[in-house]
Order: sequence, then C-alpha cells, then structure tokens
Amino acid sequence: MLKQENIKSNILGQSFYQHATVDVGLQILGCLLRHRTDEGVIAGKIVEVEVYLGPKDPASHAYIGLTKRTRIFWQGTGIAYIYFIYGMHLCFNVIAHTGKEVGGILVRALEPVEGIDLMEKKRHVKALTALTSGPGKLTQALAITLEDNGRDLTKGDLNLVSFSVPSAISVTTRIGISKAREMPLRFLEIGNPHVSRTKVKQFFTGNRSEVKRYLKKQIFTA
Repeated sequence: MLKQENIKSNILGQSFYQHATVDVGLQILGCLLRHRTDEGVIAGKIVEVEVYLGPKDPASHAYIGLTKRTRIFWQGTGIAYIYFIYGMHLCFNVIAHTGKEVGGILVRALEPVEGIDLMEKKRHVKALTALTSGPGKLTQALAITLEDNGRDLTKGDLNLVSFSVPSAISVTTRIGISKAREMPLRFLEIGNPHVSRTKVKQFFTGNRSEVKRYLKKQIFTA
C-alpha cells in the first residue's frame, strides 16, 4: 500500500491520459482508483477495464457525435464520465484523447485495497470478491455518484494513482453490450478473483508489452 505522503506524487497527471485510448486502458490496469470521502479513504486496484473508441466505435456513447450527454468526450483528458445503466447502476469511465481522437475507458472491476470496512457498509455485503467485481458494484463501494461526472481526476478527492503492474493480462471480447461486442477491447488481470467475468472469448494473453504489440497489429489504434 502506498504511504500517504507518496499518494500525491503518484496521482496520474494530464499527460498520462493524452495518448491512444487503448494504451491508456492498458496502463491503468494495476492503478488505484482512490476516493477520499467524509467517512474515510476508499480505494481499489483496477483489475478489469473495457476500452471504447469514441466516434469510430458503435458501442461508444460518442459514436453519435456531439450531444449534451457526450460533449464530455471533447472537454479534456483525465475526466470522469459517470452514467446510469439499466436505470439503477452507475458506471465509472475515464476520458482519454490523442490528437483529434477521443475515447473512454470503463473501469469494470477493482481489487479492494483500502477502506474495506466502508465498502462493506456501502455494499451491504461481506464477501471480499463481491464488493467491487462489477462496474455498478465498484461505484457503490467507492461512494461514486452522478455528482462526480465531469470531475478532474488529476486533482481533488477522486483520483487514479500509480500502484502496480499486472504480470499477465488477458484480452477478451467486451461484455454487456450488443454492438461491436467482438472487438478485443476488454483487458483484465489474469488470475485475479475480483474480475467480473472470465468465461468469454479470449484473443491473447501476455504481459503489458506483449499485449500492446498484439493490439497494434489490430485495426484499433485510437
């Protein structure tokens, strides 16, 4: 666990998010999603993400172009994009840019690291692997709300923090969507019991560098 005095220096800055969305998605695996609340600090290691490639990706909210809801994609980098699914669960996303390309990374699962007692209180469950093993679960556990939509993740109380590097990553199909489901844009830490689902089509496994090389051979570069 990071010492409190080292947290500030390890918060991911704006330059981190100013790269291809696929690369940012790979890089945030192993980072902490950390929220300082009135009740205490709650944090989890990111173990599963899905990448959405903006206007070129039919599954992305930005695919339809600039609207009141999607303008957040064009407002900068390192911004939290929070929205409801099924009218009841909140999803936490990070906005990334590279040149004119925009995209978002959905954080799908965390491994609880700090404030586990607060997570249990907010989730009303005790099983460690059930606390943050899904996008709706983790926002509830970390007390993330719609008020956090548009928040700058490089400062303030809600941040992504450099923490660790997964030794092995699996590239799979995205889940829970109907469009462009077969794109290899879901990344998860192999063997971690906190991921949301493992029984899906797997395209590739390897360390971060190997996965990055594999993805560059695909048509998804943004």
